[in-house]
Amino acid sequence: MGILELSISARDPLIYFAMCLSIPSMALYIAEIVTILRHKQFHNSFYSLFIIRAIPDVLYVLDSFYGYRLPILFGSVLYPLWRKFLPLVAIVVFCVPICTNWVMFKSEGILQKENPNSADQSLLRYEAGETPFLNYLNYMDAASALTFMSVCFLINIVALTAYKWHKNKCVLNPDSSDQLERKLFIYALATFSGHALIACLLIGIYIASNSQNMPMVMAMYAHYPWVLDTGSVVISSWLLLWAGDSFRQQLMKDYRIARIRCETRSNNRVETIKVSNKNNCWADRVANAQQKNTI
Repeated sequence: MGILELSISARDPLIYFAMCLSIPSMALYIAEIVTILRHKQFHNSFYSLFIIRAIPDVLYVLDSFYGYRLPILFGSVLYPLWRKFLPLVAIVVFCVPICTNWVMFKSEGILQKENPNSADQSLLRYEAGETPFLNYLNYMDAASALTFMSVCFLINIVALTAYKWHKNKCVLNPDSSDQLERKLFIYALATFSGHALIACLLIGIYIASNSQNMPMVMAMYAHYPWVLDTGSVVISSWLLLWAGDSFRQQLMKDYRIARIRCETRSNNRVETIKVSNKNNCWADRVANAQQKNTI
């Protein structure tokens, strides 16, 4: 078995691996967004750019769950729901995509089973005729990925140059400033590399599909989920905890679990409850009620 066949056969395990990466990372991503919005000390340009990038990253991963991963892994489980909501689903499925995919009415294609020797009913569509719409979509993905990757690279270079040019040399703690600068540089470089990895994958899919190398296209699509999750939500969410010390402390303070410790005194048998979270008023009311009952 070659590398391409091995990658294609590992499609489902790679999807599970990507879900193990993306689910906790998305939860952390959303918690970070809420923390930034709640506290005014994080209302600056850096965290504003973080939110601007985080929202499309989360939406992109959710779209991948809806359009690719869940139908492959749990398609048979969703059949009863499809039957129950068939009229509404039919309207949404058949009418909404017309707004962006009306060109498909003019295209010609051939449907072929993905694996003729298997009971799996997955189909592959090969376009024919003079209007290869799917190739056009792949071309748009590759072109936009290359364009935005180049623009982001130039923005990073210009921002780093401007920061070095306007950096204030008279700082109270130069070691701390250099450490923060180094962390932010690593964060910016890692997040840019993650998005560049996604862009390179989209460019590779376009090149393989344009050359009619379908095994290569299927192998790249098999690696698409974990590449997308790693380049978008995983790197950005976890590296922010490492780069921002004050932000990490505030995040842990906001989402820590209340620690309750019960101590029983031998004399009056009064139970005291200590709660580390100040907002947990329910535990305070329980403690006061128990003290009144014992007295």
